[in-house]
Amino acid sequence: MEKKAEDLGPPDRDLLGNLAERRANAARDYLADQAGIDTGRLFGCRPAVEAADKGARVELLL
Repeated sequence: MEKKAEDLGPPDRDLLGNLAERRANAARDYLADQAGIDTGRLFGCRPAVEAADKGARVELLL
């Protein structure tokens, strides 16, 4: 049986925050491991969950 997203109820903000943090860490680790960027030049900010219409993403500021 399949359910539509709107039938699942509101998302758990704590779980989404945890997912956002893990996604940001994965992006940081990739840049360090694959692109060779020194980890001292990479830092993260507190993850924020925004409106659902924006979709999953990681924002990188240079």
